[in-house]
Amino acid sequence: MSLAWATIALILFLLPGIFFFIGLASYERLPREIIRSSVVSEVAMACAIAIAIHVVSISALSVFGFRLSHFIAPLAEYSKISTEAFVARASGDLMPAAVYLAVTTALGFAFGFVVAINIVSGRLRRLARHKWIYDIIDIDRKGGFVTAFVMTTIVDDSRIIMYKGRVHDIFLTPTGNIAYLVLKNCFRYYMTFAEGQ
Repeated sequence: MSLAWATIALILFLLPGIFFFIGLASYERLPREIIRSSVVSEVAMACAIAIAIHVVSISALSVFGFRLSHFIAPLAEYSKISTEAFVARASGDLMPAAVYLAVTTALGFAFGFVVAINIVSGRLRRLARHKWIYDIIDIDRKGGFVTAFVMTTIVDDSRIIMYKGRVHDIFLTPTGNIAYLVLKNCFRYYMTFAEGQ
């Protein structure tokens, strides 16, 4: 039973770090199913961000009289009392703990969202692996447009299907290749090659 409580506590502790990555992915140009780095490094970064958010939050709350020992004391006595008694004691503090978790999780998401906006806008562009993609995205968000000419691999006789349109959205693979492209005002045409070319 104690292993289950420890697992739940660990997941709740990591929520701000997890939601940081969700906020970061809100502007990200990589498909959602692709992990940019190793799982171990992302878990380590989620832990570091969660610790930082918890330390700042608890420090800010201590100014208003919050004491962490109030919540830790029942956990220290868990092995000495029954599960029913522990649940009864912990349930009295459930609402403040739920509010704290909701606020720190929202802070994690907001922090990730702000970092993502700064990466796209250029202030933190050095953190991006493929910096050129954000120049294209930034032009679109500022009201400009980028025209793309896309050559497919579909060949009919000596004609290749081509598409031309305004770049609306673009996503990359981790290696920097285009995973997929969304075009606005798109039209299709053919490029004809002469025989033997």
